[in-house]
Formats: sequence, structure tokens, C-alpha cells
Amino acid sequence: MAVMEASLPSQGVSPLGIIAGGGPLPGRVAAAAAASGRPVFVAALEGYAEPGVIGGFPHEICRLGAAGRIMAALRAHGCADLVLAGPVKRPSLLDLRPDAEGARLLARIGRAAFAGDDGFLAAIVRVLGEEG
Repeated sequence: MAVMEASLPSQGVSPLGIIAGGGPLPGRVAAAAAASGRPVFVAALEGYAEPGVIGGFPHEICRLGAAGRIMAALRAHGCADLVLAGPVKRPSLLDLRPDAEGARLLARIGRAAFAGDDGFLAAIVRVLGEEG
């Protein structure tokens, strides 16, 4: 597990939470936020996020199915806004191995998990929004 300590939010601005998939986009989003003076925290998805892309930002590497850990890390770092950035291949339910919170969220997503990528992503965004 790699963890970098996040600096405390400056001037009351909460860090931007980034759930990072693969490719350069998570790093670009983080760099743009940091350049505008906004702190960031990256929940890097294990097996997807590239260490060279997210390594310069406060981050924690988490399994895709560890929704409880991801949400706890984002909350612990004071993230109020969230961006999903970078590609993630949809795993099989067997490979996902959700933690208790992940299983609870999957139950809330329900049939949308089988409704194609757009429906699934829209359901994830809806559920995360409801979770605050």
C-alpha cells in the first residue's frame, strides 16, 4: 500500500477527490486542480492507475472493489467534490471481490450493473452523489 500524506486544505478549499483509472488523464486533472490552487487527493485504482502519473500527488492505492476503503480515504482527506478519471475495464463480479461497503453499493446500483457501460457509470455517479 502506497500512501502519501495530503497537505491540509488551504483557505477552506476542500481537496478535489480523484478516483484514478489508467492513462494520463488522472494526472492531468490533478495537475490542473493543483495549478489553480486546489489541493487534491487521489484514490488510485490498483492495476489501473499508473504510478508515474499519480505519484507526485497525495494518494492511496485501493482495490476497485474496496469501495469502503476508497470512500473512507476520500472522507479522511476532506474531499467534497469527486472526479472519476481514466479508463477502467469492468471486472467480473468474481474478480471484483467487494468489501462490505462495496457489496452494499453494488446492491444499490442493482440492474444498472448489467445495463451497459453508460448505465453502469451513471448509476455509480448517482450512488456516490447520494453518499456525499
